[in-house]
Amino acid sequence: MKSVSALWAIAPQDVAEQIAAAHRAAVKDALAWPERDAVRTRGGRNGVQQLDTTGMLAAAFEHRDSRAGGTAQRHRRGRACPVPNGAS
Repeated sequence: MKSVSALWAIAPQDVAEQIAAAHRAAVKDALAWPERDAVRTRGGRNGVQQLDTTGMLAAAFEHRDSRAGGTAQRHRRGRACPVPNGAS
């Protein structure tokens, strides 16, 4: 949210660190659901089987300003892919 980003940008260091910690916790919680309940992969001939995975490999990159630059907008961009259980 923009208001949280604005507060983070002008807050004293200790408050900014608390906001950053809350943001990291929210990202962790948001990624837990798909890893546990939604991430699948395909296998078999023509990939018609839906297979469970052992989780996902994800990378997140923290950004502190908008894509256009100049305004505070704390957010993360990331990518994820499933980790298959083994050969199909």
